[in-house]
Amino acid sequence: HGNDEIAISEMASSLAKEYKLPHVKVTEAVKAARAREDALASALSAHEPDAVPTNLLVQVLTQALTTAECRNQGYMLEGFPTNCEEAALLFPAKPAAEGEGE
Repeated sequence: HGNDEIAISEMASSLAKEYKLPHVKVTEAVKAARAREDALASALSAHEPDAVPTNLLVQVLTQALTTAECRNQGYMLEGFPTNCEEAALLFPAKPAAEGEGE
């Protein structure tokens, strides 16, 4: 089958292009966050690019996914999450509003 990561990346890129969605890659989001001059960039600079802790990846992606473009159009996310625990951190369940679920 070849390299599954390459195939996944090509498929994500094709879908993002076809549906005109932002293609958010975790590696590119980390690079962009490192380039800024803020507290998150400082925290990222303490780690190798391929060894960023999950909590920092969640902060980077939360920042990337809450842009107006992603909020208005949706997005294609590539490279994260890789398991249910990471997904729960990145997309936490919203608390039920008062009166719901009764």
